[in-house]
Amino acid sequence: MFTSIWLLPFTAAVLTAAAPQEDLVTNLPLLNFTPKFKSYSGYLRASNNDNFHYWLTESQNDPSTDPLILWLNGGPGCSSLTGLFEELGPFKVRDYGATVYSNDYSWNLFANVLFVESPSGVGFSFNTIGNLTTSDDDVAQHNYQAFVSMDFLKKFPEYQGRTTFIAGESYAGVYLPTLALKMLNDSANFPSFKGMAIGNGALNLLHNYDTMVPLYYYHGLIRDEHVLEV
Repeated sequence: MFTSIWLLPFTAAVLTAAAPQEDLVTNLPLLNFTPKFKSYSGYLRASNNDNFHYWLTESQNDPSTDPLILWLNGGPGCSSLTGLFEELGPFKVRDYGATVYSNDYSWNLFANVLFVESPSGVGFSFNTIGNLTTSDDDVAQHNYQAFVSMDFLKKFPEYQGRTTFIAGESYAGVYLPTLALKMLNDSANFPSFKGMAIGNGALNLLHNYDTMVPLYYYHGLIRDEHVLEV
């Protein structure tokens, strides 16, 4: 059995199974280059009813020793396939899906990057009983379980103890710190968890608003006297 990803232009049909070799992506239509790395796509169990879609792109350098990065796009509700196909992933969609070409600045040039669609209801992730009600605490627990206790490290035991980072944007400003706390408390599975990176994070409404004035000022969008007035 194999995994086949069909992008038309940004939809996919994914045949998945319970073993990494069966999650191996063997065909990506519309690709205009030959990948020099392996990638896997399938599902990670996040709870008894929640299943998170993932796509792992191995490092183009040395996948056996390079670090692991977990990427979450945030939102809440944004698919991490956006990160894979439009931001930091090895693929770029061109001409409204007519072509998929190589991203020269992909993070998997130096790291193994795991893209996870979280929570259930986002992208191809689903809940078996149709319950999409969730909270930040639920998402933190489900992300942790999908990453650690229920599936990923069981499917890919070679990443046990690997240097690990978590990264994301937008509402990942909430997802990542809550996940990081759980990982720090689980040093057995993540003895080499090194940190997190948050881009344009949704952290706290008051703090976010406080940073808007210096952001506008240092980008030349408001004058000195306006800063003093504020």
